[in-house]
Amino acid sequence: MVDHYGFRKFCNNMQPLFKVVSRNTIKKDIFKMYDVEKEKKTMKLLNKNRSRIAITWICGLPNNQNKGYMTITALYRQQPGLTKSTHKVLSFKVLSFLFF
Repeated sequence: MVDHYGFRKFCNNMQPLFKVVSRNTIKKDIFKMYDVEKEKKTMKLLNKNRSRIAITWICGLPNNQNKGYMTITALYRQQPGLTKSTHKVLSFKVLSFLFF
């Protein structure tokens, strides 16, 4: 919608000094804010954890697709002595090529 000519004209008529940014700029800014917040919260959670943390990675290739994926997870206990473990996905990437 922000790339539509009519919307840009409307915004220019309402406030000539306002600069409308493209949807790609908005998308990039939102993903950047998400990554920063996710890293802050994840690192805060892992730093206050007193139990051991196991970092694992998994690569996979879905059926009938040329793209694969890689997931990095952290496995930990929220409090020492508890038997229930918690998984936290640290990163998920789609790979356009695989080495295996």
